[in-house]
Amino acid sequence: MINLNHCLLLLALILSNSLAHAVTLQTYTPVSERLPIDLASYTSGNANFMHDLYRLFWKLNLDAEVPSIDIALDVKTGGCEAKSTKEERIFDYEYANTPTPILARETVYMCTGFEFNPPHPTNASLLATGHIVEIRPMIDPATMPYVHHYIVGACKGNTEKYRSMVGKPTECMTNGFDVMDVCPIMVYGWAVGSGPLVFPPVAGLPFGDPSDPFDTRHLLLQVHYDNQMPERTPAGLHDTSGLVIRYTFDKRQHDTALIHLGDGMVMGDPMPFGTEGKRRELEYTCPGECTALWPWDITAFASSLHMHKYGRQMWSSITSLATDPDVVTTTTDLDRTDFYEFEFQHVSHIHKVIKRGDRLNVHCVYDTSQNLFPHMRPNDTKVSFGLASEDEMCIDYIYYYPRFPNQPDNSICGMSLYLPAIP
Repeated sequence: MINLNHCLLLLALILSNSLAHAVTLQTYTPVSERLPIDLASYTSGNANFMHDLYRLFWKLNLDAEVPSIDIALDVKTGGCEAKSTKEERIFDYEYANTPTPILARETVYMCTGFEFNPPHPTNASLLATGHIVEIRPMIDPATMPYVHHYIVGACKGNTEKYRSMVGKPTECMTNGFDVMDVCPIMVYGWAVGSGPLVFPPVAGLPFGDPSDPFDTRHLLLQVHYDNQMPERTPAGLHDTSGLVIRYTFDKRQHDTALIHLGDGMVMGDPMPFGTEGKRRELEYTCPGECTALWPWDITAFASSLHMHKYGRQMWSSITSLATDPDVVTTTTDLDRTDFYEFEFQHVSHIHKVIKRGDRLNVHCVYDTSQNLFPHMRPNDTKVSFGLASEDEMCIDYIYYYPRFPNQPDNSICGMSLYLPAIP
C-alpha cells in the first residue's frame, strides 16, 4: 500500500529525472485529516503543470465505508503542443459551439456543422490551404457534467443535409438521424480527462483543397450528452463546448487520418452480470490478411483507448507475423492502460510503425459483477454495447500517417472474440 506522501515523493522523483516515456500511477490510501497538498487550489479534480507535461488527477470517495482518495499521475513528455519554427508559423482558430440546450433525457447526441476556412495569408481572393497541426478541447465549465464525449468529423460540404446542420444544433444518432453518409471521416475525439491531439512535425490534417474529398474545411461537432438525473435538469441550460484548431499555411510532408480498431461499429454481444465471473475480457482482431491490403505501411502517432464505466483494463498490440520459419513472430504494445478509469481518459502520443501484414489486437477487460446503474436501469441483467453511457464500448482510435487514398474504406478494422470470464 502506498500512502499519499510516498506518491508525492515519487512524483518529485519523476519530475527530477525527466522520464522520456509515459508513466501512469494510481494509488489507494485512506484520507488523512490534513493533506500535504491543497486540493482547493486545483480545479475539477486535475491539475496540469510544467507546460502540460505532467497531470495529477484525484477522486475523493468520502461517501464510501472507508473514505479514500484515488490518485492518478500521468507523465507525458516529448512535446505536448505544436511548436512553431522560423519556417512555419502557427495560428489559432477558436470555435465555441452554437448554444445547445441540455435536454431532460438520459442520452442525447447533438450534431452541429461549422466551417473552418481561414483567410488566405496574402490574397483574400484565394482559397487558403495548409495543415491542422493541433486540436485542443474547450469544454464549457457550466455544462461539463453533461458532456460525455464529442467527436469532430469531416463532411461533404455541398450536401443539403450537411448545410442544414451548419450553425444549427440537430439531434442525431439517438433519434435515427444518421450523419455518417455526409460526414464519414472522424478527425478528432475528446472524452472525459483527455487533452489535446498534437500532430508530429512531418504531418497534419489538410485543409483548403476542393479536390480532396476528405478536406477539413467543412466540419461537424457531434456531442454526446449524458444526463444521469433528467428530472433535475436546470431550465434554460445551454452548452457551448468547442475546440481550438491550431494550423499552418505551410504544407507538411504527410496527411494524417484515423483508424477505429476494436468494436468500431459498437456491435459487441451483451455481457451478463454477476454469476459468470467478476471480470470479462473481450478481444478484437484486425487480421494480417486485412492490413496486407493496405497500399503502404503507416506510422501511428497517437492513440485514444475508449471504454465506459464497466471498463477496468485495456490495451492494443501489434503482432508482426513472420513468413520465414527462422524469424520469430513478435508482439509489442501499441497502447496500454492497466488501471482504466472513465474519468482519466487521455490521448497517448506514440510512434509505432505498422507494416502491411501485421495483426492488430484490442483487449478490453470489464467488471460485470453488478449493475452500476440500478437507478436508471433497474431491470437490466446484462451490459449491452451501445451509444448510452450505461452501455459499453471497446475502441482504440489510432491516428496515423501517410493517409490512405481510400481512407473511409480502411477506417474500421476488428472482429470479436469473447474470452472466458475471469473469476
